[in-house]
Amino acid sequence: LALREIRSALDAYMQAVAAQRPYFFDHVTTLADRAMAEFHALTGRHYRRVQTHRVEDADYLILGQGSMVSTAEAVADWLREHRRLRVGVVNLTMFRPFPGDLLGELLKGRKGVTVLERTDQPLAEDLPLMREVRACVSKCIENGLARDGALPYPGYAVYAKSPHIPLLYSGSFGLGSRDLQPEAIIGAVENMLPQGAKKKFFYLSIDFVRHHPDTPKQELHQQALLDAYPRIRELGVH
Repeated sequence: LALREIRSALDAYMQAVAAQRPYFFDHVTTLADRAMAEFHALTGRHYRRVQTHRVEDADYLILGQGSMVSTAEAVADWLREHRRLRVGVVNLTMFRPFPGDLLGELLKGRKGVTVLERTDQPLAEDLPLMREVRACVSKCIENGLARDGALPYPGYAVYAKSPHIPLLYSGSFGLGSRDLQPEAIIGAVENMLPQGAKKKFFYLSIDFVRHHPDTPKQELHQQALLDAYPRIRELGVH
């Protein structure tokens, strides 16, 4: 009897967890959009699950969250004015539910997208936000592979050919509240350019080794590091 009761309780638990998806979680996106529309009607301030800055004609995008977005927007404006680079910024204002339905169209056909995150997970396949972005792109590619007319992911973009698929780059910044300067974001954009290094993963605002050591002792120390770990110079983008 006790085993049956335990088994029944476990079955009920799984049913309850699974039921949350259709009865609750599947409605959160619609409810969030509705709440943002109501907030706009009340205050005049318009928010979306994904907000953008100058993305309409952008070849390259910086995607991120939080305080780095305003700096990225200023850098995008400067690069357009002084370097004639068409750069836009994607501000992911909502992480859950992940706004893949909106993001797929925004990333479609871009020459490069750099995802910047204030974290690091060295043993993971990718950083958390980049994993979600890759999953979104993968769903759009699967939509493009559909042959019977029925999309496996309705509401997501369709990447029907390779020019639709953006090149993705991942950057880590701001660990321990380390400062992020405009220079770093310019470096992240330059990394995506045809003549850029095209590093797939990098850190911003870190000098792993100095190009001009301050002392002979520091130069010897750096050379020992480079002999032991020759790739450390590649981990930083400036």
